[in-house]
Amino acid sequence: MKKFTPSVLRLLLGIGVVLILAGMFCGFQVLTEFTEQLPISSVLISISGAIMIYLSLAVVGNAAVFFSGLYIFLIGCVSFFLTLQSFPNIQFRHLWPSFMVFCSICLFLTCIYKYKRLRTIYVFPAVLIFVLGAMFFLFSFGIVKFSFVNFISKWWPLMLIICGGVLVSMFLYQQTGNRFPYETEDSADSTDAVGLKRRGSRGKKRGGIPRAHGSDE
Repeated sequence: MKKFTPSVLRLLLGIGVVLILAGMFCGFQVLTEFTEQLPISSVLISISGAIMIYLSLAVVGNAAVFFSGLYIFLIGCVSFFLTLQSFPNIQFRHLWPSFMVFCSICLFLTCIYKYKRLRTIYVFPAVLIFVLGAMFFLFSFGIVKFSFVNFISKWWPLMLIICGGVLVSMFLYQQTGNRFPYETEDSADSTDAVGLKRRGSRGKKRGGIPRAHGSDE
């Protein structure tokens, strides 16, 4: 297959993003049988997120812009869904844990976008956030038959014990020579979690240790 030039690839990416947005909005009209108008605020949020994704992929190449654009786009999708009159029983109090799930998904995809593979510096927090979001869904949809506020008010010391136990277990595990949850290359990486370059420590000056002024040759 013939390779496309960068300008053609950016054009294809832009067309693809536009087609995805058009498919979403047209699908909305078809599913609602053209009885509902498009929510302008949700559409603008989704479009702004899609623009940031395009800029991160085609122009700036920054992981932070990619993460932000993807997260804003997913938030717009949730806002878009909440405006549907076809699902009147689903409200924001049911879907608020989706923001945590979206954060974990964005971290996972940002890792793929940035490193072209999985790395624990992204995957480990993504999995933790996803598990918390899934747990909160049990409370928001009433699958667990008592409120989250009541659960926290009575069992919050248990949460401290669990968090402390995880930290102590990580400490003891690293004493065996492992670097879980971070790989060796993660700790020495020159790029931070949002794609910004960190300034490494400067090496020794050329010519070895500088001589003090006035010292003999």
